[in-house]
Amino acid sequence: MYQRRNRFVGEPEKTAGKIKTDMGMDMLRCKTAVMVKKEIAVNLLAYNLIRANLARAACLNDKQPRYLSFMAAVQLVRNTASVCITATGLVLNQLISPLLVAIAQTEIGQRTRPNQPRVIKRRPKPYPLMTKPRGEYATV
Repeated sequence: MYQRRNRFVGEPEKTAGKIKTDMGMDMLRCKTAVMVKKEIAVNLLAYNLIRANLARAACLNDKQPRYLSFMAAVQLVRNTASVCITATGLVLNQLISPLLVAIAQTEIGQRTRPNQPRVIKRRPKPYPLMTKPRGEYATV
């Protein structure tokens, strides 16, 4: 089953679960519904921007976007984000070109993977769930 599911390694992600895992959204940090919606919207915006940069890098370097590594592109964008935020105009243009070249060099290889069963990585905590207001749990 594992080999059958991963035979299209270079295909774009098609499920929300894959996007959530790749973008680090599997555990949302916000508490209110409004902020959760904003966090999801920002993560989807970032996902689309990275996909657009991947497509642009592939187009400029005569490669197919589906054969470029999405996670490598995420890491490259995260590493250069702090420099790109402060740059403007020509300086920003000079930073983007090497970034696109670096993204184009992150090709996905044809990997053979051993059969790995699906397991849950995050273990449940050894504490019971909070079912009452915090004040009722306080001890003096």
